[in-house]
Amino acid sequence: MHNRKIAAATLLSMLALAACDDIEGLGELNTGSTAQVRFVNVSANSLSFAQNGTIGTGMGNLVFGTSTTCTAVNTASPSLSVIANGETIPLSGLTSDLASNSSYAIIAYPTAGGNTSYAILPTTYSSAAGRAGLRIFNATTTPFDVYTAASSGAFTTASASGIVSGTSSNFFDVSAGTSQIRLNNAGTTTSALTLSNQNFNAGQNSILVVAPPATGTTALRTFLVSGC
Repeated sequence: MHNRKIAAATLLSMLALAACDDIEGLGELNTGSTAQVRFVNVSANSLSFAQNGTIGTGMGNLVFGTSTTCTAVNTASPSLSVIANGETIPLSGLTSDLASNSSYAIIAYPTAGGNTSYAILPTTYSSAAGRAGLRIFNATTTPFDVYTAASSGAFTTASASGIVSGTSSNFFDVSAGTSQIRLNNAGTTTSALTLSNQNFNAGQNSILVVAPPATGTTALRTFLVSGC
């Protein structure tokens, strides 16, 4: 997946901003139109997110694995910023990434060099009737292939392949109800992680975030983020 940089004021030198450039059909952005945005923290730092300089309810002091509720954002003038270690970093250049009447997740995640980057992922997707939509975001340094199956099914064909660090798969359909997800090291049959009993609701879109192990441990961490 192709990534590109989002312009940002460099108030905190250890933070870099990046976006996942896979948005289709943005169309014209009209002044006053809005998109729904959810902020997700995969970094080790406590982060707060502000809109027009104000930290809204539930947007302050997010720790690892937590996210905000969905927030309406003006697509022509998002005025979003992140607050870390007492400093405020504007998230600039988002007007080309946000489409009205669409939804997004902005994910703060750690890079291999110990910095924090940001990815913006669309969460708007239409799954087949009776199915759910899923995409995988890789916050680790290891590329993955993804396999899914119903709770009693076998893993056969990859749903997504070669998801490298800091990028996501496209959306794909999964069975509503209880499903399994397996992550293999890319291009191999070696399983890095198998998740059973993952529950998905028909018509609901989700992002599975795959994060590095906690300090002093070896197990990958994962959590699901619902689309707006």
